[in-house]
Amino acid sequence: MERRPGKKYTRRCLRESEMKILIDSSTLYSAIAHDGKVSNVLDLLIEEHTIVVSDYIVEELKRNLRKNVSKEKEDEAVDLVEDFVSNCHLKKKDDYLKNLQRAEKKISKKDAPILACGMLSDIDYIVSSDKEFFEIETDEASILSPNEINEILL
Repeated sequence: MERRPGKKYTRRCLRESEMKILIDSSTLYSAIAHDGKVSNVLDLLIEEHTIVVSDYIVEELKRNLRKNVSKEKEDEAVDLVEDFVSNCHLKKKDDYLKNLQRAEKKISKKDAPILACGMLSDIDYIVSSDKEFFEIETDEASILSPNEINEILL
């Protein structure tokens, strides 16, 4: 498995203690909109760890679901997001605002709020499906793909 810049991770550290794992909106969208591997990984994470989302991630997820589901299913999709978020640790913009400027220097403006939240000291990992996160160099956040975290969990 290829290591990403940032904190070192091991199979043991993820398995033996509860971690705070920030899930980005692209990964959440995949898990909610499609049954499959990403959905299964999210289920495993929920069982053993604290899932963290930010207000920005929630709004981006709702916006993407509204854009990609039929009008008849829009309310159902938003309710599903609200139900999911009620079981997560929610970070507000005030929590990660101090990291936003540094994050904007490393990644696009649209993804900077996600990285800024992931840079918080209490976040152990960011799980992302967005390729841009894997092109940056940072030692302030550990970034894993759904496949990488699945390998660690198995």
